[in-house]
Amino acid sequence: MDLEKIAEEKIEEAIANGLFDNLAGRGKVLDLDDYFATPEHLRSTHAMLKTHGYVPPEVELMKEIHELEQELCSADEPRSKVIERQLMHKRTDLAMAMDRIRHQMRNNRSL
Repeated sequence: MDLEKIAEEKIEEAIANGLFDNLAGRGKVLDLDDYFATPEHLRSTHAMLKTHGYVPPEVELMKEIHELEQELCSADEPRSKVIERQLMHKRTDLAMAMDRIRHQMRNNRSL
C-alpha cells in the first residue's frame, strides 16, 4: 500500500474517532507569517521548539525588555534607575544576539 494512502486512512480514522476535536486553535486561521519569516535552515528547529513551549533566546529577551518597559511606566525614582540599567543590559544583549544571527545568515548565504 502507498505510504500516502496509509497516512490518509489514519487521518480519516482519527477524525472519525474525534481525536482532532479538541486541538488548540481549532477553527482559527493558521498564521504562517512567523514560519516564513524564519530563515529556511532554522524553520523546522524553531517550529519544534515553539510546539514544545520553548522560544529562541532573542525572543525571550524581547519579552523581558517589553516587561521592563511596562514596569518602568509605574516605577518610582529609585526603582526606575534599576530598571533603566536592566533595560540597557537587555537591549545590548539583544543587539549582540541579532548581530550574531545576521552574521550567521550572511555566512550561510555565501556557502
